[in-house]
Amino acid sequence: SLNPDKLLVSSATDTPGQSAVTLTDSAQFYVQGLAAEGSAEVRLHAAGYDDAVVTVDFLPVVLAPDSSELRFAPPGNTSSLGLRLGLVEFGRINTSWNGSVRPGVTVPVTVRSVDSSIVQLSGSQAFVFQGGGPSACYFPIAFLRPGDTQILIETSSGIPLSPDRVTVHVENWRLSAYLSNTTVGRSLMIQLQAGSSRRDPVSATLSSSSGTLLFSTERLTAGKTSLALDLDASGSKTIFLEGAGPAGSSEISVSATTDFDTATTRLQIVDPVVRIGGVNNSGLTIPLSAGSASVPVTLGLDTPFGSGEQPLGASQSTIVVKVQSSNPAVVRPAVDSLDFRPGESSRSLSLQLAGKGTALITVQAPAGFNLPAGTRDYLVTVQ
Repeated sequence: SLNPDKLLVSSATDTPGQSAVTLTDSAQFYVQGLAAEGSAEVRLHAAGYDDAVVTVDFLPVVLAPDSSELRFAPPGNTSSLGLRLGLVEFGRINTSWNGSVRPGVTVPVTVRSVDSSIVQLSGSQAFVFQGGGPSACYFPIAFLRPGDTQILIETSSGIPLSPDRVTVHVENWRLSAYLSNTTVGRSLMIQLQAGSSRRDPVSATLSSSSGTLLFSTERLTAGKTSLALDLDASGSKTIFLEGAGPAGSSEISVSATTDFDTATTRLQIVDPVVRIGGVNNSGLTIPLSAGSASVPVTLGLDTPFGSGEQPLGASQSTIVVKVQSSNPAVVRPAVDSLDFRPGESSRSLSLQLAGKGTALITVQAPAGFNLPAGTRDYLVTVQ
């Protein structure tokens, strides 16, 4: 060092600085600053080589958190608050600086939560930066309940803090509402999963904006337009949802008391169908020798919004679907009608083969199904 009153050199981070060191096995060395401002010079000298002089500038040191604000949702999350030694360069803090405090210097740091019912420091609340040690430390923190508070940072080293506190905003607990299908047939039923992120039971209310939906916690229990339900800790509950009103859109909400964000999801109510032969309804070709065949008859949807089976709602009466053949000499249904009870979405229809040819098997739906015609056909070819 050409300025040993301002700068010392060493061959290791944890070795006290000297005015000069000799490097034999490595060309790496460390400089240790004694001054707060200005600059100093280091000379590199080796026999047979020209000397080199390196200028070292002194910059202000600060202790800075990784962020001045933390936002977490919902409570129950954990994270860590990082503090770093950095240099102020061109008016900005350079936290990517890879240095550390020099041997013989300690920088004690403590942190504390202003409101430990909102944010709690779950580990040690103190750390000491020292020679050869890391330039960063981390404090585990737990977010306990919604609210705003601060984590205060303190040090007796004289090194400035920038800033000396971190604002923490813990957002509300979250409710959830997930539909098994975003479309439900009028008079039919789908499932919804309602849940809570809170780690103890929560009393919530389930409702719809249109009032045209019915909710129940039991598959075969008639629902209500608004349902009070108890959600288990950090769990979900299956809700049975019935399209009870006219076709249209409705928003479903799950709400609870203060400190909870309402969960919403949108649902489309459409006219239902009674379908024969499956979604594709490609017809059936079968040899007469088979004697009989079985085809599905289902309740469900057949719209641009969605398709597929859905069971009859729990508040509905049993519906009767009539079945007939256009040519009984070729094929005839084993029964004249099928009954669908609440909770049922599919029945199997047995067809008796009588002769070669073609016939249409027609299902006549009850009022409100298969609008506007009321029927669906299935082509059977017997060879």
